[in-house]
Amino acid sequence: MSVTMNNKMSAVVVLGIGLVAIGLGACDEKSAPEPSESRPIVVLPPVPEIEESEANRAVRESLVRILRDQDPYSRARSLGELMPTLGAESVSVVKSIFHDTTLDLRAMDMELLIHFWALHDPANATRWAIELGPPSYRTSNIFAALKLWVKVDPSAAVEASEGFAAEHPDTRRAIPAALVRGWYSAGDPPELAAFLERMGPGIPRQSAVAVYLRARIQAEGVESAMKWARAAPDDDETYKLAIYRQLALALMLFDREAGLRWCEENCEGPYGKDMRSLIGRRLLSDGGPTALAFLRAGPPGHSTNLGVRSIYSLWVRKNPSEAMDWISQQVTGGELADWLKPVLPVYVRALAVDSPLEAIQWAEQIDEDREYALVNIVDIWLKSDRDTAIAWLDASSLSEEAKARVRR
Repeated sequence: MSVTMNNKMSAVVVLGIGLVAIGLGACDEKSAPEPSESRPIVVLPPVPEIEESEANRAVRESLVRILRDQDPYSRARSLGELMPTLGAESVSVVKSIFHDTTLDLRAMDMELLIHFWALHDPANATRWAIELGPPSYRTSNIFAALKLWVKVDPSAAVEASEGFAAEHPDTRRAIPAALVRGWYSAGDPPELAAFLERMGPGIPRQSAVAVYLRARIQAEGVESAMKWARAAPDDDETYKLAIYRQLALALMLFDREAGLRWCEENCEGPYGKDMRSLIGRRLLSDGGPTALAFLRAGPPGHSTNLGVRSIYSLWVRKNPSEAMDWISQQVTGGELADWLKPVLPVYVRALAVDSPLEAIQWAEQIDEDREYALVNIVDIWLKSDRDTAIAWLDASSLSEEAKARVRR
């Protein structure tokens, strides 16, 4: 099987495979319902005036001088040296800096200043970061402030965070993650596990669980994280499934051997759905063949087939030439092995860029969605040789509905 490659192929592959590679980690955790409109809206207190003491004037002059330094390393170093020497009496000065339009504050500047404010007044620092701070720096500012608030007053921080998330949907990942990091550093109280459990299904809980597991692995090791996961309640299957999946991903980052052991223990168990595919993505860094061989070791069926296609899709996006050449070497008697046939829809779409007729020949081996694959090929073909593509379409055995769809 000949494979012709050029730079156009990567763009087409990316467009064609995106849906395949999205959502395995989230497929059983649907988004939680929209928060109730009855949640309280946070009313921000006005920013107080600076106390015009000689000490405050000196602090302000130092801050302005540092923040006008154009060397980012020098600026960060100077802020890091100054801020720990200041006390609560300097909070008003720091707050005034945020309103100084003559200063060009960067992400690191904002984070260090917010951190100082939150050390002395975490509630208002968090409110400002979410409600009034620059949107482009919101996530880092949330982490700087909310992590400190939840350590000193978890009940108030959690209650207020519900209102923040309701008013600012773009914070629904950052807020739980910041809460978990701060709460865990305060001693991992039982209330933290209860908070994770009652969050309900959805991406925010998955993100929060991932943050918790990473924090636990970093503090206590992989065995502690696995013990915690096994002890999760069985009465919420969706929650435990999320824990097992997120732990698989975390283990593959921190201790690959432990991650593979976790798969041996759970990939084919009640909480192992799609876990092998998630681990396979991590193994892609070792090469496409390694990741695909890992997927092949799973039990035959729809889940494994989807995983093989997903991994190959990512490999084609990462290294098109390598992925396409490898497939050409797997052909025996003009066909691919049954376990590799799930990659055909991805392969033929990539092949259609330069070799549409060859892509059509391979598409005939697709068992499911063959017509959909052929329509994709012709759609690509139209862009390079419209007359020939239309002639083939008219003479093809595609349904009239499919032909009309292509012409449109």
